[in-house]
Amino acid sequence: MNALKLLAVISILASSALAQEPGFFVGAGGGLARLDVGRFTVYNPNAVITGHPEGEPLASIDGRSNVSVARLNVGYNFTEDFALQLSYVAYGTGEVKMPFPLYPGYVWGVGGGAPTYQRHVLRYKPTSFTLMPSYTYAVGEKSRVIVGAGINYGMTSSHFEDTTIPGGTVAPGNLVPQSHSFAEETEHALGFILSLGINRLITEHFSVELTGNFSTFRTKIPTSPWAAGSKSSVRTDAFGTDLALVWHW
Repeated sequence: MNALKLLAVISILASSALAQEPGFFVGAGGGLARLDVGRFTVYNPNAVITGHPEGEPLASIDGRSNVSVARLNVGYNFTEDFALQLSYVAYGTGEVKMPFPLYPGYVWGVGGGAPTYQRHVLRYKPTSFTLMPSYTYAVGEKSRVIVGAGINYGMTSSHFEDTTIPGGTVAPGNLVPQSHSFAEETEHALGFILSLGINRLITEHFSVELTGNFSTFRTKIPTSPWAAGSKSSVRTDAFGTDLALVWHW
């Protein structure tokens, strides 16, 4: 009889450890993400370039960057299987380099004493708030698979940076360059987020969670001497993986 009672107690403790009781949870973590910025067009504004009259598109650009990601979560478990989560996510700065110079060892000049360009880079940094319902499926005694989909409100700051040499049209690339940053612009837009993760209970109140996410943003193509957007903004996709510690109460 005592053995049966002991088994009953162990069963109750195991089931309470596995079941996610209704209540709040918070989490914090970080990881890595790949940012894929959408395609935009670089134009020739006024330089005399053989085969490229003024105003003609020079190249269509897109780019990928690997950046850090930090995430803060707060949510509520309504049942063992269903939860609603609000997150703040901050990504590192992605960049897209223009194909300058066209010829190795030389810079690209505007002429008439204007700056001569060595490099032109778009830098963009997304942050977002996400609201995501999720479904939980128990796997084993302490592990749970979590699937979620929701809304992503993104704020992406972007600007161009130039490395230039004052004056001249074409010059050797070993001259001392100067850096200049153009005005920053921010795009506010709604997107979506998809999430797939696995949660592993450590104690009754703490768990560790590994999550993969796909999110979308909009990124402005700011005004600068060497770029004009075929669109005022382009879509940016983020593929991320992060590890978080979660506290339930």
